[in-house]
Amino acid sequence: MTNPIYAHIGLIILAGGRSSRMGCDKASLPWHNGTLLSELLRRSLCLPFREIIISINAPLPDQSLPSAACPLQIVADTYKDCGPLGGLEAALRTGTCDYYAVLSADLPFYDFSPLQDWLAHPQWLTPDTTGLIPILLPVVKGRDQPLAALYPANIYPAVIAALRRHDYRVRSLYDTLPVCRINETKHAFLYTNTNTPSAYKDARACEVSRHRTVPVISITGDHSGVGKTTAATAIIRALHDRGYCIGYIKSTHHPVRAEKKGSDTDRALQSGAAFALTCTPADVPAHKDKEAVLLALSQQHPADLVIIESRCHGPFPRMETNLTAKIALNTTDDVIATLHDYDCSDDDVCHHFSLSHTDRLIPYILTIMGI
Repeated sequence: MTNPIYAHIGLIILAGGRSSRMGCDKASLPWHNGTLLSELLRRSLCLPFREIIISINAPLPDQSLPSAACPLQIVADTYKDCGPLGGLEAALRTGTCDYYAVLSADLPFYDFSPLQDWLAHPQWLTPDTTGLIPILLPVVKGRDQPLAALYPANIYPAVIAALRRHDYRVRSLYDTLPVCRINETKHAFLYTNTNTPSAYKDARACEVSRHRTVPVISITGDHSGVGKTTAATAIIRALHDRGYCIGYIKSTHHPVRAEKKGSDTDRALQSGAAFALTCTPADVPAHKDKEAVLLALSQQHPADLVIIESRCHGPFPRMETNLTAKIALNTTDDVIATLHDYDCSDDDVCHHFSLSHTDRLIPYILTIMGI
């Protein structure tokens, strides 16, 4: 039987931000067979919301949205350029439900299971001594998640008051309203958002790894001598020392007659690789894509992770390396990080790691690969 509380609950998706750090509309970024917005809507079908409101400040073709099992409205901000709080005001002004799950559109892994758990305990929706229903606010690793929370609709006066005093922080609502904080650290992955190009590439890498039998990461460089093998063996050694089973595949453009001491595959084995293979032009059938062949080869042996070393044919996700000069690397859409022999700060487009300090690099790889 459907929980009767759902008769009072709607869904608000905030998709109308300026996305200044992303540089483009986050809601329309590709995800699976649709966009971040359409796939979040598709996942929302698991719950019987009474209505869905999308707050967005851009035209949205109807054909880009999946069919909803409840009324769906699209609203634009009345209070312009006020961030998520302006979108929340527009949605609450339009809606008719008593409570709303409020989500940002850039939550690629959110599956609504936290909301199902919360609503199985209706005592959380008991009014406080002032008669107000608390906001149900998830907290991940000590950080509030205001754009993945459950809000009672009667917070609308507080939203208006905050906008009128030019306080555009959603968190400002918590100063005057009752809040029930729920520790969701064990579900931290679900709250992953994509505020920057780098975060979006990280999310894509996580999603790809989840659907591969063996996770894969490629180490590439645009020419010989830029440190691809040095980077690959350093990563293999660090992961092997932590007890992981790592495979290595060397993509080469010339035939390999026989492996010898000191070769790239030998260096990988000496660093702790469980196996080391080569992929030459002879291994790629006519009319076949080399990246597809490398990926297929990587899935044929048990391992916690396979590292593919290639000049340019490594499948996504890739790490670019240039240990020979302090120059900017070509961080294309399939490059999630660059590897150097010096310290370099991250930016919104890409992560940057020094091989001299793998204490940052290795946890990053383990997280992205889901290991």
